[in-house]
Order: sequence, then C-alpha cells, then structure tokens
Amino acid sequence: MEDMDFLGPIVSTGELHTWQRLLTQAFGMEQAARQRLNRAEMAALWGVQGVDQAHVGYFQTPGTRYGIWVVQFDPPSPCTIRDPASGYDCDALKVIDFFTADFSGARARLERAGFTLKNEIAEYDTANGRVLEAHLWGPDDVVCALVAGSREFVAKFVTVSDRLVSEVHSVSAPVRDQPAVVRFYESLGFREVHRYEITDTSFQHLVGAHDPLHIRAINMGVTRQRPYLGIIHYGLPEGTYQSLAEHARLPRRGLAGVIVRVPHVAEAVLRCRDAGARVLAPVAEIGLEPLGSVIAASVRAPHGVLHTLIQPASAGGPGD
Repeated sequence: MEDMDFLGPIVSTGELHTWQRLLTQAFGMEQAARQRLNRAEMAALWGVQGVDQAHVGYFQTPGTRYGIWVVQFDPPSPCTIRDPASGYDCDALKVIDFFTADFSGARARLERAGFTLKNEIAEYDTANGRVLEAHLWGPDDVVCALVAGSREFVAKFVTVSDRLVSEVHSVSAPVRDQPAVVRFYESLGFREVHRYEITDTSFQHLVGAHDPLHIRAINMGVTRQRPYLGIIHYGLPEGTYQSLAEHARLPRRGLAGVIVRVPHVAEAVLRCRDAGARVLAPVAEIGLEPLGSVIAASVRAPHGVLHTLIQPASAGGPGD
C-alpha cells in the first residue's frame, strides 16, 4: 500500500539520558528531535491519563527515515512491562533488532558505551546463512539484539549495511495467537516479508526458557529491507508463560508501542477495529517531532501492543 511504513518503536523510560548514550554511542544513531508533551497532547496521542508531562527524544539512523521515540513521563512509572527473569512471556513487544557484519566490533563499541551483552549467545542456521544473535537487556528492561552475519547476509535485510551497525531492522513480540496478529497487520496493509523457524538449543538459553523452543516467526512489513514487525511464537507449552497484554500500557516503562505511517488514519482505524483492535486515542491532529503536524490515532492490537497511526496533516484533516 502506498505511503505505508513502519517508522519505529516507542520506548517509555525513566532514563532518557541513558537511552541517549546507548543509541548514539553504541548504535550510531543521532538525536534528531526533542519535544515536550503536555497532558492534553499525551491524551490525544496515546490516551495517557494522570501524567503531568512527557519529554520525548527522537533518535534516527543518519540517512534513513527510521528511528526510535524515547519518552520520559513525569512522573515516570515505577513499573516495567517486562521482567528479565521471564523473557519468554508473550503479548508485549520485546526486542529491537540491529544487524551487524562485525559482531566483535559492534560488541566492543557497546561495551565502550557502558553496556554489556548477556553471556548466552545464540548461533543458528537460516536459509540466508549462519547467524549469531546476542541480547542486551537495556534500560527499562528493553531487549536490544545484535544479529550478526556475513556482509552479504546483512545486505539482504537492511538499507544501512556499510556501517558497524544497521538501522532498526525489526521490532518483535512473542504472541499467543499468531494468526490473529497477522490479520491485524494485514488490515493495516502490511504483508508477510520473511518467515523462519529456529529449534537450536542455544536460542532457548538466550531466551532463558526452561522448556525447548520451536520458534516460528512471521515478519510483517512493506519489504524485507525496510524495518518490519516480527510476530513470534515460541512453541512453549500452555501454562509455562504468561500474557503481558494488560501490562503493556503507557506510561509503564519498556518497549511500549510502534509508530506506523498510513495513507489515511481514519480508514485505517476502522480496518483495525474490524481486525480486533481497540481504539485508545481517536483521530486528532497533533504535533509529533520530527514529523511536524500529523493526523494521529492510537489502537491496541489483538496482542496488546500500542500502535500509533499517523499521516501528514496536509494529507487531510481528522474528519476527511
């Protein structure tokens, strides 16, 4: 669908300065915008109530239109969405993936910035080559992953393949009901761009699961080389994990949602509702840096994840 794109995730934090250090010093991003939101703006954008204000930093990979919105609410929530002790829980976003063709170099830069990867590292084969994957449980219990492969492998998945670390490659969520989430993304105009399975025990250790995993991943986006949304089923027995859908709510801290550009917000909201989503913030015009004035609405997808849908305000008003 023309003008469809996944622009990046929303992170809720109590440590905006720490995220600035992580994203700029470790992942090669730059802070491209700052913004303060008042009570009315937070309610209009995300349906957030009971918070005085929020400070937003937008971090972007130079030369791309993809980035991460990091939001520090005032006061910040004392609760996080995820718990590192149960990294296999479902129905909330979990991982921001970055690709690299130089794992040792990327890991060293991460450590120079003051961050440390988990000791467990997964290594597995895919149809596109051998992959090394390591996780950082970062600020606010958000997982940032380094996915390493050959330069040829990396170039198949990202637009930035000539630097130490790529742009945001994907944002993924373990889910209970994979078909329902796929239908939701299809209602937005995304399609399946990549699918894979993993049964390697090293990934079980990376996730921290007590039972063997049979990961089935369906990635929904526009093309495989643009950032996309990963829909993961771990294949764990029922009762061995819990749903975080009721926890994944702003202003709780963590990987809270995503921003998606659509051709027409009002039409997208109707399609999302038909696909099982719930409206959190109805269509309204609001300023969101660095995009300027946008028409926006927020919905909660069937797996509990916040999706803020936007279109440029010049493309039509809220009632169009």
